[in-house]
Amino acid sequence: MTFEIKLRVGFFKTRCYRLIIAHRKILLTPHDDNNEQIIIDDKELISIDISKKGCKTGELEIISQNRVYIGNFVHQRNLKEVCRFFAGEFGNKFISQYNY
Repeated sequence: MTFEIKLRVGFFKTRCYRLIIAHRKILLTPHDDNNEQIIIDDKELISIDISKKGCKTGELEIISQNRVYIGNFVHQRNLKEVCRFFAGEFGNKFISQYNY
């Protein structure tokens, strides 16, 4: 499954990425060619959280062993459906405020 997100990369700075979930991996591919693709596999992943936190489209927090990634979904989505997908792919590493 693919999502468009704006990933925080600095203080008040975001960058557009395509988030792809496949084979228990998270791929973050930048829209521009100046940045490298980020790959987080299941072994490196600690947790994923989806919340609203004042954002209409939903906020995503990915915590890996090396870094924390925070971003917002670009497009309005059915967050319950997104939560079910993440829970199915990553099991107990997925946390959400929604009942899915």
